[in-house]
Amino acid sequence: MNPKSKTESPKPTHKATLLEKFAWGAGGMSESLVNSIYALAFPIYSIGLGVSPALIGIAKAAPRLVDALTDPIMGNISDNARTRWGRRRPFIFIGAILIGIIYPIIWLPNPGWSEMMLFTWLTALTIFFFLGFTIWNIPWSAMGMELSDDYNDRTKVQVARMIFATIAGLGNAWVYKLCFLFNSDEIIGVRYTGFIIGSIIMVGAILSAFFIKEWRHVDKQMPIRLLTSLKMTLSNRPFLLLCGTIVAFAIGLVMVDPLLLYVNIYHVFDGDRSAASTIMGISGTCGVIISVLMLPIGGKLSEKFGKRNAAFCALTLMIIGKGSQYLLVTPDNPYLQLICRIIYQPGLMLMWALIPSMIADVCDLDELENGNRREASFSSVFQWIWKLGATIAMALSGILISLAGASVSSPDDLLSYNVVFRLRLILAIVPVIFAIIAMVLLWRYPLTHKRVNEIKEQIK
Repeated sequence: MNPKSKTESPKPTHKATLLEKFAWGAGGMSESLVNSIYALAFPIYSIGLGVSPALIGIAKAAPRLVDALTDPIMGNISDNARTRWGRRRPFIFIGAILIGIIYPIIWLPNPGWSEMMLFTWLTALTIFFFLGFTIWNIPWSAMGMELSDDYNDRTKVQVARMIFATIAGLGNAWVYKLCFLFNSDEIIGVRYTGFIIGSIIMVGAILSAFFIKEWRHVDKQMPIRLLTSLKMTLSNRPFLLLCGTIVAFAIGLVMVDPLLLYVNIYHVFDGDRSAASTIMGISGTCGVIISVLMLPIGGKLSEKFGKRNAAFCALTLMIIGKGSQYLLVTPDNPYLQLICRIIYQPGLMLMWALIPSMIADVCDLDELENGNRREASFSSVFQWIWKLGATIAMALSGILISLAGASVSSPDDLLSYNVVFRLRLILAIVPVIFAIIAMVLLWRYPLTHKRVNEIKEQIK
């Protein structure tokens, strides 16, 4: 017997076509641009309109908490849906329309409102937005997991998503600067920016509903009750290890994400908000270029060494790149911080491509053990777990900024040396700690390429 035969993939029954990868991957652009809400919340509502950073942290966290509660419900609805258009496409269409309409409204508050009224507007509108996002995102994510049943092609599907997400990263990087280009008053400029971003989100999100036909035949699959589905999902140990890995990884990023803007404004550029927004845009552009160059390499790395080992490489890059920010985000040479971005960006890209691909492998294990295809349930619980962690991290980010003493009553206020020092220390240390935790959890993940192939043969 050929010694390689045990590790070669069995012949797949379906591989995603180039059009399918394009249409589904375009949703990654919409998924990524959602992060522009977080990129704008602090500079527009806190620095621009004077809302307390602690309240902004709560406003960012509250919608995600509601979102996390609705994700498992949406996953169960999608898995059990039987329509002439499939069990994913109708929800993808409806959700895309909702998020495209609601997004611009978030940025239309009256500057004369009180702090609590501004806080209420931001919180309420983002809650409505993320309810629509759940309707779209859970079926869309499940569709990506079931587009292909080939071990390596699944990673290629996720790489297609990351290509679009990376391109959209340009929008997130320059979205604050874009506000100034439309109007010298960013509170006015953000209204035009919101309309443009909302339109792009809607177009990217809706393509899967038009150009992808669902190929898995599940008409004879019996409906699964929500609680039963949750119990089955949460008893899957490899899945829980992946969830823990991405939660630790994401918390380390989300908790300190707003701090980089504060450090640039008040440390690197001595209060110049426009200059800080420019360097953030340049950094994001650099990240996009690096990601586009590295995406093919990331896919090859996964094929050659396996998904878990590739993820270890990604986390190592995150530790080096994020940890070096304390030294390289400096007023002596503002562009040194680009080195940090060049180091950690490939790791960031690779982690978000690998984890969904690994969850698709977990779905094969679940089918072997329970006899059902439940991609939406796994996707929703995955989203629920990491969003819960991200919700806590978002709330803590605002609290960390306030505890560090970075609250300002006017856009022209400056921060003291001690406050800036605390912000810089938190920015560098927190991501490193959580990346190490992610490594420990990932070490125990058991589904190798060989094991996934054995599972697929047993299913057949």
